[in-house]
Amino acid sequence: MNRPHEPLLHPILHPLTLAQFYGKHHEAAAAADAREVLDLATRFCREAQVFGLDTQTDAGFDWVMTPSRFSNRISLELGQGGHAALLQVDPDLSTHPLDAAIHAGVLGHKPLASAYALLPAEQRDGLLRELRESIDQVQSNRSAAKQLQALRALPELPVPSQPPLDIAQLLRRFEVPDAQARLAADHVKATYGGALTTMHGSQVLAAAHAHAPHLGLYGAPWQTWLCENATIGNLKGVEACLRMQAEPNVPDANGETPLHLAARHGHPGIVRRLIEAGADPALGNPRGETPLHVAAQHKRAQCCLELMAAGADPGRLDNAGRKPGDAHREKAREQVHDL
Repeated sequence: MNRPHEPLLHPILHPLTLAQFYGKHHEAAAAADAREVLDLATRFCREAQVFGLDTQTDAGFDWVMTPSRFSNRISLELGQGGHAALLQVDPDLSTHPLDAAIHAGVLGHKPLASAYALLPAEQRDGLLRELRESIDQVQSNRSAAKQLQALRALPELPVPSQPPLDIAQLLRRFEVPDAQARLAADHVKATYGGALTTMHGSQVLAAAHAHAPHLGLYGAPWQTWLCENATIGNLKGVEACLRMQAEPNVPDANGETPLHLAARHGHPGIVRRLIEAGADPALGNPRGETPLHVAAQHKRAQCCLELMAAGADPGRLDNAGRKPGDAHREKAREQVHDL
């Protein structure tokens, strides 16, 4: 993705935060000047939630961390198997105090407390390391917000070098001959002009391939890009990947299909397009959750409607024996109980 003003942000933002920022605001950033982008990134860093997915245990925890607006503490929503607990943690906790804080925080949630207490020591240590990494990202975001604010206040902003998007070089990476690469690059630049700054790399390569087809371009990571575009809600990027024969039913490294990702993040138009392209709404992730489970859990009503219109089964059970919507209702009951 060609991302204007990124050289200003790159030395300051955590890599994951930088990707999330442009995933959400790439079009706004492309149309804004440098100070507007710094202001947008400052607000994003102050409010950015950090999501985590456990890869160390058999229990399958996930979490969301949110920085407090009024203190240095962090709100940690820890979930597992449709159950969730909300607790506050200090950012400077080392492994053992963090472990103790989680034990105390999940006491009122018996299924969650049991799942955590029964973790083997090695798996628990791995989970705590991943939680610690997410805490560090929250703190990195807080630090970045201060640095961005200070940078924006300067009378003159630094002008870091930013090489132009070299489409021909990008094409040559996929074994497109030099002459063909140059001609295709010139065509894409003439066709899209300034719009290139808002286009995902998958769209640029697909446009070049449409003008001058080459077998080497099928070696690009279209499958990964399909998942990325489904996550950020880039319908044109999804279309580009599908045209290059990305498979809508192939999962990512976490076992989530593009349909799961679009449903989780609330992109009904992409849900519809993926289904039209052959995405199967009955496929489950490693926890047995279908895209309808995920959409219901995250309250994505329009995505639920699209999935059910395509035949998604509202009575389908996941590995924990829950129907779509059960996890959301259980979570809501626990939040009411906490009050």
